[in-house]
Amino acid sequence: QRVQPSQEAPPGHYDPTRIHRPRVRVPRPNFLTAVTRDGRWIQFANTTDRLCVSLMEALDLLHLYGEERFAKLPAVFTEEDAEALWERVLEQVRQRTLDEWRAVFDQRRDLAWEEVRLPWESHQHRQVRHNGHFVVVPGLQGQETLQPGPLFTLDGVRALQLHRAPLLGEHTDELVSLPERPPSVERGGGEASDGPPLAGVTILDFSSWIAGPLAVSILATLGARVIKIEPVGGDLSRFSTAGLLAFPMTQGKESLAVDLTRPEGQEIVHRLVRRADILLHNYRADVPRKLGIDYETCRRLNPELIYVNASAYGDSGPDAGKPAFHATIAALAGNQARQAGAGHPPRDIDRLGLEDLKREAWRLIKAAEGNADPIASLGTAAAVLVALHLRDRHRRGYYIVTTMVASNIYANSDEAIVFPGRPPGQQVDEQVLGLGPLYRLYRAAQGWVFLACVQPSEWEAFCSLVGREDLAGRWQEAWGEGAAHLAGELEALFLGRTAREWEEAAIRADVPLVAVEERDPGRFFMEDPRMLSLGYSVDVVSPVHGKYRRHGAYWRFSRDRLTFGPWEPLGGHTVPILRELGYSDQQISDLVQRRVVEAWEGGRA
Repeated sequence: QRVQPSQEAPPGHYDPTRIHRPRVRVPRPNFLTAVTRDGRWIQFANTTDRLCVSLMEALDLLHLYGEERFAKLPAVFTEEDAEALWERVLEQVRQRTLDEWRAVFDQRRDLAWEEVRLPWESHQHRQVRHNGHFVVVPGLQGQETLQPGPLFTLDGVRALQLHRAPLLGEHTDELVSLPERPPSVERGGGEASDGPPLAGVTILDFSSWIAGPLAVSILATLGARVIKIEPVGGDLSRFSTAGLLAFPMTQGKESLAVDLTRPEGQEIVHRLVRRADILLHNYRADVPRKLGIDYETCRRLNPELIYVNASAYGDSGPDAGKPAFHATIAALAGNQARQAGAGHPPRDIDRLGLEDLKREAWRLIKAAEGNADPIASLGTAAAVLVALHLRDRHRRGYYIVTTMVASNIYANSDEAIVFPGRPPGQQVDEQVLGLGPLYRLYRAAQGWVFLACVQPSEWEAFCSLVGREDLAGRWQEAWGEGAAHLAGELEALFLGRTAREWEEAAIRADVPLVAVEERDPGRFFMEDPRMLSLGYSVDVVSPVHGKYRRHGAYWRFSRDRLTFGPWEPLGGHTVPILRELGYSDQQISDLVQRRVVEAWEGGRA
């Protein structure tokens, strides 16, 4: 989409005309939402040429490529072209039912799509059932209860001990009668750590796009040495969003560009596998075997290797080979529907014209940006840390499978639960302001605030702050039929001060209320003094781009330091890594000339 170029402004100064993301009124052609004839909403995510061709063919719209404006789909030249395509897709999809489209889509391996579900509906998905992402446990009253199961598998075994939720105070007597014993690990004191927590750990990162590479980037901040193995010519991230995606995906890593379709390239990687602690990829189906990095091959080379398949759907089952992106996983796991607002999306579409359908579809795609990729990254990083702990205890390697699906079901675990008599799930209101009058956004005289009174004592403190003690007795009303009336009173009340004035007063009174940050999220984290002081953004120096600011700490340790590396040029460490593996300069030159490897022209000794 067309965007006005950003203008420079002094560091720390916020200019609302400067934007990180394009402000557009229609979705991109690669992330379209549509509704079927029987009112079931579908999220598509066909963001590459191959996937888009598959979608157009499945929808009987392949002829659109004959029009000049659609010849380079999923890329288009104008918003008008994007809107025209969107309208064609909306009209086409609602010609058939969901089951009819499923029969068509299931015939195509290269098609990314999912039905939009609520969190408590995700257990019905066939791949979720196959993976065992939900398990049955006894409920509090003994009834069968479905809840999220294992986050990952270890050597094909679902890594989870099943326990029901305890009754209130059920174990009090048992716990208070336990004898005192010293902690198993010495706490406090001692010398400061010499380095980061994962110092000495080597990870080979073969993953692409976002979920896999970001998981490894998280581990890199903990001090792991990460070697990013890229194809000659570069990883996909180097071409997406004008190369900006490569920054978070390569930061803190060493780039080795190598052609794994050639025996000499596979030999280079096999030498690395023998030395590595962890190998991570997110390839589909039989790709690892073709590239010489399948599990059996790697296990023979290094029996203590932790081998991680950071998949979308899993390594077996009906949808194991299906492509996925953040929007489709958000649709499956409930992220999307949960943030769309009460009453959205509607199932009764007969009364909706095209413009109404577009408004609903646009609302849904924006709701999908409760982004499933970084959620999956955190799940994968957690699984790797567990496997490292087990490897160090048992001195053996493990085969781990994580899925984007499981991680995102866990992110919705408070609502991803099913049992007889389950009350309706809690949903944000139709305006997407919040869950009720005491937990929602309010417009102030200038800006917005968020009130979050989840305890009666907090509500009482707020009523005292605003001089409306008469409201304190309406706690129950706030969560019942009187909610709308109370919200209206609070809306008028909040217009009496600016957002910053409300926040300052709330801090003094210990009331859970904050002013809403209205800057672009990127600028907030990169420019706000509080974010800088907390280490959420840090300055690094790139050999190409010079000094720039990147995201910083996900966590802090009392005695361990974290590591933050810069953007890495393609093949930036090819030469030093090959030397480390025993290749002579003459051999390296030969490999470069024959395009078995690619080395950064800036060079590293």
